[in-house]
Amino acid sequence: MKLKISTSKGFSLIEMIGVLAIIGILASVVAPKVFDAIRDAKITAAVGVLQTIKSSCTDYARKYNLFPEDGNKIWVGTTYRRPYGDNATDPAQAATNFADLLVSEGILEKLVLPIGPSGTTAWSTALIDLTEPADPYGTASGVFSNTGVDYPVVCCRQYRSLSTGSRIFASAQNSTRVVFLVIPGLTILEAVGIKTKVDGPFAEDINGAPDILARTIARDATGRSADAINNGNCRLVNGGGPSGGTDAFLYVAHE
Repeated sequence: MKLKISTSKGFSLIEMIGVLAIIGILASVVAPKVFDAIRDAKITAAVGVLQTIKSSCTDYARKYNLFPEDGNKIWVGTTYRRPYGDNATDPAQAATNFADLLVSEGILEKLVLPIGPSGTTAWSTALIDLTEPADPYGTASGVFSNTGVDYPVVCCRQYRSLSTGSRIFASAQNSTRVVFLVIPGLTILEAVGIKTKVDGPFAEDINGAPDILARTIARDATGRSADAINNGNCRLVNGGGPSGGTDAFLYVAHE
């Protein structure tokens, strides 16, 4: 019996370098698309949570025929533990927000979003401010500010608007109270992504994410997309909480 000697050769160093180079090129092309797809999926899920909150508000209004302002109504039940943010146990009535009422009633199961930080700053109604317009019939709307929230929260605040110009959201004309979702500390792409999902698409004269963000914050867009960017149902402001970034204020309902 003759011995067979293999004459096959392994990969040469040059061939291996070539293969690694090809893999590197493919990774540089594919990886960003994967990250974009993951981020888009998270933003889509966040919009889904927003829709759930809207449905919860409809149920609450059907039951009570009003939306209580933050700090003006105690939670339901003998005990309550806030299942988000600071996880406060039996917070004082003055420190309750609209999410506390929805959750304690069992109308909203939880408040968890796939974007934004999940901080633990102690909640107080003073952390989020919605300033009413001086003239509810005028052309200037109020402003939002966040002085410390580092987790999502649902708020209900007094806001009297009796004209298109004074409305705080596109859907909140003729309002006396407004319910809104706050998502603090977003990255540029997260903030612009959720703005586009809620108020887009925008006209072709808008030049990418930085342009959308800058115009939305400054509220100085012109042209066909002006109202959607300057107002819409998603307002963006420079982050005022400990997480920095951009804060998103999203319309939920109004009374």
